[in-house]
Amino acid sequence: MALVSRVKRHTYIDSLVLMRAATKAREKPGVIDLVILMGTPRNKEAIAGTKLLTDEVCSAGPNDLFFVVEAESQEIAKKVLDEVERLLLTPSSTQAELQEMGLTTVRSLQGALSIFPDANLVLISIPGSYVKEEALRALRRGLNLMIFSDNVPLQDEVMIKQTARELGLLVMGPDCGTALIAGTALGFANQIKRGPVGIVGASGTGIQEIACLVDLWGSGVSHAIGTGSNDVKAEVGGITMQAGIDLLLSDQSTETIVVISKPPAPSVQRVLLEKIGVSTKSVVVHLQGGNRNAVRGTRAKFAATLAEAAALAVECCGGCAKVEKDVQSRYVEYMQSARKSLNNEQTLIRGVFVGGTFCGEAAGIILQELGEVYTNIDYPGALPLPDYPSDFGHVCIDMGEDRFTRGRPHPMLEPAVCKQRILFETANPHVGVLLLDVVLGYGVHFDPAGALVPILKEAKERAGLQNRGLAIVAHVCGTDRDPQVRQKQVEKLRQAGVLVADTNAEAARIACRIAKWR
Repeated sequence: MALVSRVKRHTYIDSLVLMRAATKAREKPGVIDLVILMGTPRNKEAIAGTKLLTDEVCSAGPNDLFFVVEAESQEIAKKVLDEVERLLLTPSSTQAELQEMGLTTVRSLQGALSIFPDANLVLISIPGSYVKEEALRALRRGLNLMIFSDNVPLQDEVMIKQTARELGLLVMGPDCGTALIAGTALGFANQIKRGPVGIVGASGTGIQEIACLVDLWGSGVSHAIGTGSNDVKAEVGGITMQAGIDLLLSDQSTETIVVISKPPAPSVQRVLLEKIGVSTKSVVVHLQGGNRNAVRGTRAKFAATLAEAAALAVECCGGCAKVEKDVQSRYVEYMQSARKSLNNEQTLIRGVFVGGTFCGEAAGIILQELGEVYTNIDYPGALPLPDYPSDFGHVCIDMGEDRFTRGRPHPMLEPAVCKQRILFETANPHVGVLLLDVVLGYGVHFDPAGALVPILKEAKERAGLQNRGLAIVAHVCGTDRDPQVRQKQVEKLRQAGVLVADTNAEAARIACRIAKWR
């Protein structure tokens, strides 16, 4: 085995480009492991305690790029490193390709405004430590913001949002991955019909699920405003959440407002409930891990699940939507077949998710129906997932968490990064059900179901070699107008023996029924 590392001083490359390059390089013959990262303290901390943190990597600064390749031989490691470095650092034909499409690139906000002088929103995706300067510059030009970047210091976020409030502007984010503004999808979002439902939320996949279900049930979305995950903390004060509600209240195309979040800080919740309490429009509230007492005394309707929130919103606008709660009767044939394939010791669920909100919702349902669940996200009543998993109870894992994405693509971009975890979890002889989510739309993998199917088949084959069955239950978040086409994705999964539920909550309930079937 050989390890080769290299540092390129004062060289910045976008993390998405680095992750895609690393993913391709890991597939090369003879490569054992590989990381390509900026030399920030957090990135070096992520590989601390491993052989990948060489002395050379330790010398890298925040503005330096480092490469580490572990391979079967020194020759392979050096060759792969040279290829990756050449790929990343040699000028490509990207600029020429853009020009052929009638597009161009610019290097400053002023340059962009010279091309689009009427623009009123800027999307920022740069390292978090540099966001404040660029955000304040855009706000002073009278521009609203969507900040895709994460790792923005909390004090910077507060300053940016307070400045925006003073100027009467909107800041979505930091760490805002999803938005729909007047039918235009931003970040990870889906192709949704325009309609009377407005959404404001601190959850990207939560917004996607509600928007897709509203679309599926015959209505549409006016706007979906992302706030960023920190907005409802006491330090930030729910500035974007309040601004988003105000904008939807004043928007003539919005009839019903859906508010989605984890339970806010008490001081933020009071402010939000006061605003909701005087709303002249119907309001649906979904607080993941919260309860109906949160909206008692207001005109708002509380939704226990994302699907219920979407259904209530559709009904408030005069439509009709049915949330299926009696999953046992609807899927009884599959569940009976699944239980027959499992032995009496296979009573555990393993949920492997690409969406943190889906992971949390499933964990809550498992907790409610089966009494205990371990997870790596913060969910009231759930037990923390140990760093070194063992043969314990039901588990829900958010594969989008930092520890799993450091130096690797987010699983929404590359589902194959879930492979080792899926195979590891389903190798447990007490696991009977694998629970999954599949997210479609712009910015994500072009064929997530197609990427997952070989992994699922391998998991089933391995279980079969040990005379065990494996039930797989999934839910696909998307629409048939998305680039991946939802129905095509559903069919690929079904042909692989996966039960595909209509909603994430429904999938979790099915998994619970199979696990406790007697």
